[in-house]
Amino acid sequence: MGRRGRGVAGLSLAASAGLLGTYVGYPGLRKAHAATTCEVTKTSDTIAQLTEGELRYCLEQVDDNGGGTITFADSANGTIELNDDLPGVRVDSSLTITGNGDDNTIIDGGGTFGGLYFRFFDGTTATVTDIAIQNMNRSDGGAGIRSIGEPSDVEVRNSTFTSNTSASNFGGGGAIYSFDNVTVTNSTFTGNTSASNFGGGGAIRADDVVTVTNSTFTSNTATNGEGGAIYSRDDVTATNSTFTSNTATKGGAIYVLDLSLNFVTVSGNTTSGGSSAAVDSDGDATVTNSIIYGNTGGDVKAGVTLSASYSLFSSSSSVSPALSGSSLIFGEDPLLGSLADNGGPTQTMLPAAGSPVIGTANPVGAPSTDQRGFARTTNGLADMGAVQRAAVAPEPDLSQVPPSWLQAQGREQREASCPPGMAPSWAQWPNEGTGGWTCEYTTWWDVNEGVGGGWVTTPGLRAGRLPTS
Repeated sequence: MGRRGRGVAGLSLAASAGLLGTYVGYPGLRKAHAATTCEVTKTSDTIAQLTEGELRYCLEQVDDNGGGTITFADSANGTIELNDDLPGVRVDSSLTITGNGDDNTIIDGGGTFGGLYFRFFDGTTATVTDIAIQNMNRSDGGAGIRSIGEPSDVEVRNSTFTSNTSASNFGGGGAIYSFDNVTVTNSTFTGNTSASNFGGGGAIRADDVVTVTNSTFTSNTATNGEGGAIYSRDDVTATNSTFTSNTATKGGAIYVLDLSLNFVTVSGNTTSGGSSAAVDSDGDATVTNSIIYGNTGGDVKAGVTLSASYSLFSSSSSVSPALSGSSLIFGEDPLLGSLADNGGPTQTMLPAAGSPVIGTANPVGAPSTDQRGFARTTNGLADMGAVQRAAVAPEPDLSQVPPSWLQAQGREQREASCPPGMAPSWAQWPNEGTGGWTCEYTTWWDVNEGVGGGWVTTPGLRAGRLPTS
């Protein structure tokens, strides 16, 4: 998964109304304004005392201020190996933790220590982006992220959760446990485990709504409970997502009150408890444009009503209550490939040529893209499941991509002279191709106090371009 764009020494790229382009900040520029922020600059984890620049130190800083923003400098790229549980954070505003991509910012508990622990007040949200959290172990649920309090929303983007374990009989959520809503986008959950006898959620347990988009859940397990991937006491809505090889007593993939699946692939999951299925809803379930096939123990079970359209199932007996309809396919092999890199930020299961799911979904109201970010329709037709087989990857708009700092180092930046109070900065203007060196007044601008900002160029103070090499 690609890292988010960043500038020098971990400075953010930002664009705002009135700016002409995207700018890479110059090192050493003074912050003109900053909210409660802390930058992780080291991969070490010291227990004896707080050490500035470490993740543990930054968590303590945002805890002292009731929330804020944590970012990671390039110097912190790599694995942060924990030597103890991370400290809890009490949040009464918001908390944002943004890494450099799940291949660069890796938090590892070594199978012994727990992860990020949030306590919330008065409508707060924790947002975790571009991070890998792995090998965490917690006895009270939510080994990767645990949020408690009402409300206590958690949002995860562009991140991976791998081999995290909740060993509690009263918790669940091997990777994430939230008292409130959980939103997941462009993320992957692999090999997470809940050993809870009450609830479950091998990857996620939530007491409120879980919303999943463009994400993959594979090989997660609720060893004694429900929801191999997800357990929710409320609703689960999943779109453009893949669930495979998850295992639970009930709901091999998902166990929920009410359920909505749209353009989702659920295949190869195992339910061992009988009178259940890979997708198990105590209330109402709606399945549209989806593939639910090849699951041990059944495909879908709803406690009240089950409605489905433009979807494929293993057989008519694999769903309960019974379904019928001309847009439904029963018993035909969708010819799904193994979970693999088929483009995009997450792995997917690509249907082979000749699959009965190709062109048989309803294109009306379909998302504009599939799980990978590729166009959802081909010649006006949409495929069932998370992946559009014939879709082509979107062409990148290179005119909008600024050069990296390493590329910029080869320019004449060090030899460029600027007036007092200004510094050389590489600017990439929209639709102008290359760009060039400029002299800028550059400051830290926080558009939303307490949320986050970036290094930006003050409008109207751009000097002329300097020569490029």
